[in-house]
Amino acid sequence: MRPDQRKVIKHVQSGSLLKLKTLLEKLNGKTKQNFNVNFKVNDIGRTPLHIACLLGDDAVVRCLLKHGASSSVLDRNRDTPVHIAAQFIYDDGNYEDYKLLIEPLIRKVPELLSQSNKNGDTPSGILLKAREKYKLFKKLEKEEEDEIQEKWDKEEEWKRKIQSETEADHYETEGKYTASSSVENDYQTYDQWADRMFQEYQRKNIGMKNRKRRKEYQHRKRREEMDDIAAHLLRDQDHRVAQVKRMKTEVMAQKRQRYEKKIADLKSSDSKLWFRDIPWPCQGNAAEMVEVLLSNLSAESNNGQRKKTIVKQLVLWHPDKFEQRCGDRLAEKDRERILETVKAITQELNKHLQALRSEE
Repeated sequence: MRPDQRKVIKHVQSGSLLKLKTLLEKLNGKTKQNFNVNFKVNDIGRTPLHIACLLGDDAVVRCLLKHGASSSVLDRNRDTPVHIAAQFIYDDGNYEDYKLLIEPLIRKVPELLSQSNKNGDTPSGILLKAREKYKLFKKLEKEEEDEIQEKWDKEEEWKRKIQSETEADHYETEGKYTASSSVENDYQTYDQWADRMFQEYQRKNIGMKNRKRRKEYQHRKRREEMDDIAAHLLRDQDHRVAQVKRMKTEVMAQKRQRYEKKIADLKSSDSKLWFRDIPWPCQGNAAEMVEVLLSNLSAESNNGQRKKTIVKQLVLWHPDKFEQRCGDRLAEKDRERILETVKAITQELNKHLQALRSEE
């Protein structure tokens, strides 16, 4: 996955609408052709629009649609973004989000509502179940409210009955009611007021716990989906790093193979040597050449093996030794350049040798 695609996914997952809008405008302005926002993200084959629908972020959905996202793209389950959005509405339990999330997706292609996925489900069928589920939740909440209200009414009736019986007993003992006794009976104590406040709070907030549990369940489910996507991206990155490392090892092996062949050919030849004729390990600076010279060493190689390899190359590339072997064959125009490069290789090899000795 390219860095620009990774940024798009990051902004979609975090719901950063402004950053996403700015990025898409920048990408569309850079390229001659518009940036393809319908790229696939994971093994399921979902696009950024699929992910935005999975999160129920209608603002991000509209932004992606504006910049070329297609609501007709299928993932491996043959789900369109409309399927995912409909499933979000069903899981979330809030059917009132229908217009905000679904209508932008089907504005250009209304027939997507009747398109079946791998399991034979259509967005319209999922939305129908979501509406029935929403009605059921509302019915249960209404029944709970009615039950609390009925209990409240019974308690009030019981309190009035007790008060009436108390007043009757008082009338029999005292003979009649006084103005002061009537005022006292109407007076509400702190305990009575607190009890009434608690009952009203219960009645007003009935169903709150159930709604909270549903929200927590939906959040956990969406979080798991996002964790799966993040894990896939991490695996993809690890795979890419391993692939780059493997390719580098193969390239180094090929360079070393060519170098060893050139060295063998040099020993069997007596022709004049120009700079291009020297069997340099590779094209580049001294550090890159030494990297090829030591490429046969693995991470498991011990210090003794490393020293042995470095010393072997020092014997081969030491300026004095090199000039003794090839000095009379060097072309005068390239002689100084050749010897300077040989000297640089030797200095780089000595750095590696000193580093190994300092570790002991």
